Amino acid sequence: MIERTPIISLKDKVGETVSVCGSVNVRRDHGKLVFIDLRDASGVVQMVALPQNPDAHAIAQTIRPEWVVKVDGRVNARPERMVKAGEENGAVELEAITITVLGSAKELPFELGAELNIDTYLNFLPLTLRDPKKRAIFKVQAHIIRAFRAFFDKEGFTEIQVPKLIGDDAEGGANSFDVPYFGHTAHLAQSPQFYKQIMVGVFDKVYTTGNVYRAEKHATSRHLNEYTSIDA
Repeated sequence: MIERTPIISLKDKVGETVSVCGSVNVRRDHGKLVFIDLRDASGVVQMVALPQNPDAHAIAQTIRPEWVVKVDGRVNARPERMVKAGEENGAVELEAITITVLGSAKELPFELGAELNIDTYLNFLPLTLRDPKKRAIFKVQAHIIRAFRAFFDKEGFTEIQVPKLIGDDAEGGANSFDVPYFGHTAHLAQSPQFYKQIMVGVFDKVYTTGNVYRAEKHATSRHLNEYTSIDA
């Protein structure tokens, strides 16, 4: 049994036989050659099914976008003239030896990556978020918070987790979201400020990351009702 290889690592596996699992991004059938862009959490690679491997070639002709497959194949270097600048894993290609369908999928009601109206985008969010541009939003957020935490950890700060449900309006006048709470009215927290002030007396240097909420209407692309707060 071949251990699964992340797609991002294929560039270091030229000439080797590997096993890759992922979802089909795009399939291009040229008859004798079937090209498939295969995606996993780490990246995308072009896979080719050749007539020399008849079983893999036959399966490649049947699979469709978003099908989940396992591919055992050989990593080959692509000709330099075929490598596009900035293309992820563009320098290598996976030649399929065997293809196993792990899960089939219905045809998408839209083209992944196309501009969609907001209703379609939200109704199919588990699928629309697979678009590289939408995935990038979460990658950027993750990098920002990781860098924030790394800096303050290095400087000797202690990360604290603060309540999101509070008994009183901490901001003293700013609009807050009211929440029924066992016969009482609680509020969604608008700021971690008071908890930071308490914990400074405990740990001296503290920081926190988390969502805060403000019941304020907004007319810009900056979503003020709920945002991620990074405080120290």
